[in-house]
This record gives sequence, structure tokens and C-alpha cells, in this order.
Amino acid sequence: MTDDPTPVGPFRAPDPEPEVTVWGARVENPVDNLPVDFEAYVLTNYDVFVGFAIEMLADRHTATEVAVEVFSQIAIDWPRILRSPNLEDHCWSMLTSAVRVRVICRGIETDVRDRLGRARQILDQMRQLLYDPDAEDSDVGLYQALGRLTQREFDTVVLKRLMGRTTLFAASVLAVHPATVDRSYDKAMTHLRTVLQRRKLLKPTQPESPSRGARR
Repeated sequence: MTDDPTPVGPFRAPDPEPEVTVWGARVENPVDNLPVDFEAYVLTNYDVFVGFAIEMLADRHTATEVAVEVFSQIAIDWPRILRSPNLEDHCWSMLTSAVRVRVICRGIETDVRDRLGRARQILDQMRQLLYDPDAEDSDVGLYQALGRLTQREFDTVVLKRLMGRTTLFAASVLAVHPATVDRSYDKAMTHLRTVLQRRKLLKPTQPESPSRGARR
């Protein structure tokens, strides 16, 4: 092992000595040579991991620390993680667990819980309105079009389109990877545009900046 491990983007391999992870467990087997597929995973997901942590913690320095700690744990467990049924969801669960610990340690659990709780409440209210048999469809077919979406597709449209939230915030509310949010949203919007394009009920939106925080 060299004294100066080769950096992988913004991430460095764990130091030779055992170190404490975010969960308090000792890392007994530091990673010598990082696999190419792991390097690719880090480069693809680093900004997303840090962005999510910033969304929840409102502190870039702490968010970066959490992301690096999680990537360190992923690196150590990489062979086993590759055998998991869904690598994307497995790693995302590791990140959300680590962020949750920091949220509690920083004493902002109530604030985060309230933010997410309000979003979930709005989703529930929207679903009740959508499936209310007595509700009038004043938007000429919009309710019917929304009613054909899956629950996840519907939730992403409400969070991102109607509430103006970011993909990262939606991921925290729905407890899924941001890539899953984007796929569901794109599929939903394709369906809605197909159904409603002649009625001009949808207007184009500007592409979302990955680093932009959600409006509270």
C-alpha cells in the first residue's frame, strides 16, 4: 500500500489504520486497490450523495463528511454489495441511515421531520382529492390523466411539478434513490403530455439544477 492512496474524484481510499465509521463501527480491513466499477460508482453518485446530505443537513462541510464516510463503507463492502438484489437502493439506504444519524446529532430532527411531514401531508390530501368520486374535474381531464399514474409517478409529479421541490427532496420523502424519482417523473410527464398536449394544460419547465436546494 502506498502512503498516498490514489484519489478517486473527490474520494480517497480509507487510511491504512482502522478508523471509525459514522455508525461507530471499526473498519478492520481498509481497501488497498479500489475496483474500477466502484470508482465509476463514486464518480457517478458523489454529487448526488453530497447534494442529498446538504438538503437534509443544510451544511456542505458536514454533508461532504457524511458522503465520504458512506463511500468508505461501500468500498469495504463492495464485493458483497455487488451481489445485493438492488445495488442502487442498498447504497442509498446506507446514505440515508448515515444522514439520519447526523440529523439527530445536530439536533435538527424536528425541523427535518416537519419539512418531510408537510410534504407527505400534501401528497395524502392530493390523493384524497384525486380519488374523491364527488370531486369535479375542472381542469378538463387532468384528474383522469393523473389517476392513471402509479402512486410513485403521481407523488413525483406533485412534489416536483406542483410543489416545486427538487429531486433530492422528493427522494427523501419517498425513500427512494433520486434516479428512481427522475425515472418515475419522466414517465409520468410523458404520459400527461400525451394525454393533455392538445389542451395546453402543461407548460415547459426549466431543467433542474442538481445543486439547487429545495424551497422550504
